[in-house]
Amino acid sequence: MDKKPLVTISVVSFNSEEFVLETLESIKNQTYPNIELIISDDGSQDKTVQIEKEWLKKNNKRFVNSKLITVESNTGVTANSNRALEASSGIWWKIIAADDILLSDCIEKFINFVIDHDEVDFVFGKQISFEGDFSNAALKKEELPFRALFFNNKISAKKQYSIITKLAQVGCAPASFVKTSILRKVGGFNPRFPMNEDTPLYIMLTKSGVKLHYMDEYVVYRRRHIMSIMHQKDEGALLKKAEVRYVKGEWANYIQENSNFFWKRMSMISHWLSMKVIKNGNSKKSMICVFWYWCSRWLNPYKWYLIWSIIKNKCMQIIGY
Repeated sequence: MDKKPLVTISVVSFNSEEFVLETLESIKNQTYPNIELIISDDGSQDKTVQIEKEWLKKNNKRFVNSKLITVESNTGVTANSNRALEASSGIWWKIIAADDILLSDCIEKFINFVIDHDEVDFVFGKQISFEGDFSNAALKKEELPFRALFFNNKISAKKQYSIITKLAQVGCAPASFVKTSILRKVGGFNPRFPMNEDTPLYIMLTKSGVKLHYMDEYVVYRRRHIMSIMHQKDEGALLKKAEVRYVKGEWANYIQENSNFFWKRMSMISHWLSMKVIKNGNSKKSMICVFWYWCSRWLNPYKWYLIWSIIKNKCMQIIGY
């Protein structure tokens, strides 16, 4: 392997005027020299594109190649990520949202890791999360979830595929690093899910035989938004907005498509019960909603699998995995 292969860093932005400069500066300050920068904006209505254009004029000489892609209207993070991927020419690909920040040695750590591990086509590092203003934020170091269970040396891509279709969240997208050719081979990000670019990709990769690896290094500062849809719930509602979106959207069907007979049938029952909660108003004050809600919880196989996975992961950590 070339000791200094070209790495494409793709910044995906949308209405990011408040944070994008911090992201771009963190890329400019990388200790690794051989970088291509692709910025893909998804129809921002604020000053994001203007800021990006002005910054590129001042800093384009830092990069082997740089490009700004813009569109007139918002298309979703998946389509935006695919546009960035299509324009990339690096051997390795690093995506980052325009509100996250790379550690200065992020790319160098990844390159050193893949040089030492020839079998690796995709790897996760670790993240440090924060909220609000980065300059005075409280930083929280985070481990990858289910690290011992999902990323141990003995596990195969086939087994990872089986796990990820049940757990969904097993990695940290901002801390990922992938070989560009592998990403293109599976067709990039799945357009069926405009706002869910990461987990469908991990399913496609592991299904095609690509193992997801782990690097025990911190590589990115991830900005968490308190008002994210993942945490929002209407007043008096039983299901969070993200859960409602899951039940009513295609994601539930996609998970069922990638499940075996037992999981497919059980998840269809749980999905049907959750729909009963939504159709009856999704209200804590409704006895019928509460009844359907607890039925869906008790008959949701993924909840039980999550509990089993937490226990097994903890046991594996204790014995040294």
